[in-house]
Amino acid sequence: MTENVKCSLGRRLQNKQNRPGVCGLENSGNSCYLNAVLQCLCSTMPLVNHLLNQDIRKELAKCECRVAQVFVRLLEKMWLGSSSSCAPVEARSMLCSIFPQFDNYTQQDAQELLLHLLNALHEDLKKMHFLGQQPGEKQSRSSTIESTIVSDLFEGRLSYLTHFVPCGHQAHNAQTFTVLSLPIPKDNKNCSIQ
Repeated sequence: MTENVKCSLGRRLQNKQNRPGVCGLENSGNSCYLNAVLQCLCSTMPLVNHLLNQDIRKELAKCECRVAQVFVRLLEKMWLGSSSSCAPVEARSMLCSIFPQFDNYTQQDAQELLLHLLNALHEDLKKMHFLGQQPGEKQSRSSTIESTIVSDLFEGRLSYLTHFVPCGHQAHNAQTFTVLSLPIPKDNKNCSIQ
């Protein structure tokens, strides 16, 4: 994204009563888990800036990227609209049609929903990138369609080395993760993730 586009979007977001993105989500039934996930994603500024970019929105309109399109419409309501709250009815309906385990009004696991939503957004953005390639355009080995703003922001890579003592062989392995569970030491009061 060019600096002009970033500045233009930033100014437009700030002109909204100097409180861009301050838009609550109305609950319907036990949807607080859904609203918590949507609020977190809709407050992740690199994601917001990327998806509200005019060029990205035009590309999304050309392809069948239902999850990304619905999420962008929600972002538009929250960041570019004038209301102090909105009901994420379209987002909930779309998510329930794709992930039937969330199609009820009972409390659900927010982390599970987040992982499903991030994966669906990632797949839609990969699809958009693939459809945006010019006919005959070859992808360089250094760039990969597997990478999107979602993977850049929400995935990590765990690398580890296994050393086989008897033979001296070493094996390098890597694993991509979205969630990394770490134990919190009980004895150490000065715990840090740095």
